[in-house]
Amino acid sequence: MALRINPQLLNQSFEYHEFEEKDNWQTASYKAPITIKNVRLDETLETTPVSAGEGRVINKAIAFIYASDTTPFIAFKRQSKVVTNNGIYTINKVVKVNEPFKDKLWSVELELV
Repeated sequence: MALRINPQLLNQSFEYHEFEEKDNWQTASYKAPITIKNVRLDETLETTPVSAGEGRVINKAIAFIYASDTTPFIAFKRQSKVVTNNGIYTINKVVKVNEPFKDKLWSVELELV
């Protein structure tokens, strides 16, 4: 049995827009949004280095989603959009974490840019 996360730490939510496809002009289309509840979002601002002058500021975030508490617990897809109170992100990476002694999904980490 995997460790349980304290549900009080999962006090955030976001709107998830699942990526469907890109058309001939590379414009993305998305399914209707759904609200994902009981997650943890860690958002940061990063400055990228630029050889001449100041760097560019990039919003990044990591979303922590747990099978035991997040509703709905779904399969997240790269290139989908996540809308939070602080901005709109694109899912860059989906990391699946299994329980230590079982082949059972315990959590998912989303790398958002």
